[in-house]
Amino acid sequence: MRHDTLAFLQQETFVRQAAQAQGYAYTLLENLKDQLDPYMKGWLPIDGDDKSQVLLELRPEDLRRESVKMYYRNAHGRVVIRNLVKFIIGKGIIIDFHEKDEENIEKIQEWWSLFAKVNQWKRRSREIVTRLFRDGDTIIRRFKPNPNQPPLLRFIDPDKVGTTKFPDGIEDDGIDSENIIAYHCRQRGEDISIPAEEIIHIKCDVDINVRRGRPILESMLPYIKKYDRWLDARMVLNLIRTSVALVRQVQGSANDISRIRTAVQTRNQTQQDSNRVQMLKPGSILTANPGVEYKMLSPNLDAKDASEDGKTIELNIAKGAGFPDVFITADYSGSNYAATAVAQNPAIREFEDHEYYLTEPFEEIVTWVLEDGILSGFLPATIKTTATVSFPPLLRRDIGQESSAYEKMHQNGIISKHTWRVEAGYDPDKEQKLIDDESEDGDSPIPIGGNGSKPVPKRVQDRQPRQNVQL
Repeated sequence: MRHDTLAFLQQETFVRQAAQAQGYAYTLLENLKDQLDPYMKGWLPIDGDDKSQVLLELRPEDLRRESVKMYYRNAHGRVVIRNLVKFIIGKGIIIDFHEKDEENIEKIQEWWSLFAKVNQWKRRSREIVTRLFRDGDTIIRRFKPNPNQPPLLRFIDPDKVGTTKFPDGIEDDGIDSENIIAYHCRQRGEDISIPAEEIIHIKCDVDINVRRGRPILESMLPYIKKYDRWLDARMVLNLIRTSVALVRQVQGSANDISRIRTAVQTRNQTQQDSNRVQMLKPGSILTANPGVEYKMLSPNLDAKDASEDGKTIELNIAKGAGFPDVFITADYSGSNYAATAVAQNPAIREFEDHEYYLTEPFEEIVTWVLEDGILSGFLPATIKTTATVSFPPLLRRDIGQESSAYEKMHQNGIISKHTWRVEAGYDPDKEQKLIDDESEDGDSPIPIGGNGSKPVPKRVQDRQPRQNVQL
C-alpha cells in the first residue's frame, strides 16, 4: 500500500511538472514570436469558443491615427486610398433627376447648382470617399443657417464623436441597436447631442450592426510597416555589400605588429581623434614595410532572394486592397495590355462593390437637398421628383468595337435592339420615341448644319436633353 501511494504521488508530481514545463514552453514561444514580429502581439488565437475572435489590441482612435499617418507619410498607404478615390468617384458622380415637367427640372437644377456652389460639392464629394477609407467613418452634419439658402454640409471629426456616457458617440432607442436616435460629440469642451436626422454616417468595412467603421488600411498596416523595415535593411545591406575593407596583414611576432601599428598611428593620426587612422584618399600609393601585406576584401553576402521578400510584402498589401500588384508597385515593365486588362478585372469588381455601397448615402444627400428646397419654398410642394446616382465608367470603352460586336449579334438573332440599347447605356423606350419622332419628319438622318442642309424640325429643336448633372 505504501509503495502504491508513493508511486501515485510520484506520478502526480511528474504530471504537474510536465504541465508546468509545457506552460513555460508556450510562454517562451509566444515571447519569441513577439520579438520576431512585434505587430503580432495582441492577437488572440481562434480556439472554437464563441467569445474568441481575432482582435488587435488597438483603440479605434489609435487605429484611425495610424491610418491617417500612413496616408500622409507612406507611399503605399497613400496609393491605396488615392486609387480607390480616383477609380470610384473619378471626375464626379452623375445625378439623374426623374421629372417630366420641364419647369420643375429647371428649378431643381438651379437649386442643386446653388447647393453645389455653397458647399464646394466637387471637392466635398471626393472628400467623403477619402475620409471613409482613411478614417473608417465619414460623419456629415446638415446645417440650415439661412431659410432661403440650401443646407450646409459639414464634416464631423470621428475623434470628436463620443462622450463619457456614450463612448462610441451613438445612442439607440434601447431596443434596436440599428435604430439610432442621436449622436453625442465633444465640441469646445462641452458634450452636445445631435439628432440622427441631421447626420449621415457612412461606415467602412464593418457589419451593418457595428456602431463605428474601421479604416480600410487596417489589414495592410503590418505589411506596410514590414516593407519599410525591409527597405531599411536593404539599404544597409547594399551599403555593406559595396563597402571595401583594407586589411593590413603583418607577418611576424606580436612585438612587430605593435611596433608597426604605433608607427602608422603616429604618422596618420587626425586632429579630431588621435586613436583613429585616416582613411586613404583615392589614388593613394602605399609603401609597405617589410613583413606587411595589404589586401582588399569585400563582404561575402548571399542575398539574391532579398528582392523577392519585398515583392511578397507588396503582394500582401495588394491583396488587402483588392488591387492587382501593378497598382501597388507601379511597375508595368513585365505586363502587356492583355495581361493588365485581365489583372484589372478583380479590381473592377472591387470598385463596383464600393460604388454600390456608396450609392445609398449619396442619394440620401440628394434627397436632403430636394426636401429642403420644398421646405424653403424654392421648389413646388407638388413636386414628385426622384433622383438616382451613378458613377463614371471604370474603364475606357471602345465604342466602335462594341458597336460592331452588337451589330453582328443582332444580325445573327442573338440580341434584340432593345438589349443592344441597354448594353450601350441608353434608355430603350426614350430612344425609340426619338427615332419615331425623327421618322415623322423624314427617313433620312437629320443634318445638323451646312449649306443646303435640311432644317431641324421644331420638335427636335425644343427637345430637352437628358436631365442629369455631372458632379
